[in-house]
Amino acid sequence: MEEVEKEFNTTYDPNEPVEAYFMRIQDARSHAALLGQPYTETQVMNKALKQFETHYEKDAYKAEKKWNEKLDSERSWTTFKAYWKDEIHQWETMAGGASKGAKKIANQAIDLSSIMESINELRAETRSVREANSAIHGELEFQRALQADQRSRHRDDDISTITNQLDSIERQRQCSSPNLGLSSFRRLTKSR
Repeated sequence: MEEVEKEFNTTYDPNEPVEAYFMRIQDARSHAALLGQPYTETQVMNKALKQFETHYEKDAYKAEKKWNEKLDSERSWTTFKAYWKDEIHQWETMAGGASKGAKKIANQAIDLSSIMESINELRAETRSVREANSAIHGELEFQRALQADQRSRHRDDDISTITNQLDSIERQRQCSSPNLGLSSFRRLTKSR
């Protein structure tokens, strides 16, 4: 239960969204309920009110007065969070909102700058990949052309070899049958 109490007693930081503070209190409330020692809605709301009074003083007192004028049935933890979130956001917008707004803009600019830096890095990597792909494609085309040339030369060599073999056969036939030339041989083989 000590850890739950520590979580419940965390201080509100006006530099963080009020929703984050509400979430921490709600987590503490849920954990306490699981341990059988729940915080009541009144305890939770009073805890948050003290934190808001510490940081927002007069504005918090005025807002608290309006809050207390609500009917009891309208004052629940859920409506409390919505009411105070709206009040705090209004204060932040009116008083000091410009400096917080400037911080947000600066943070957004930093985020945008880092996003642009990442985009530029990705573009450079993309260019490198494209260049590598182009080089690979060029090498592949060269290899294909080389293979086609080699096949063509091989075919020419095969045709030359076959022609040489036919010439050799023709010469052998002429030697064995001097009257039988290639043309006679062809006529003979066609007639059979």
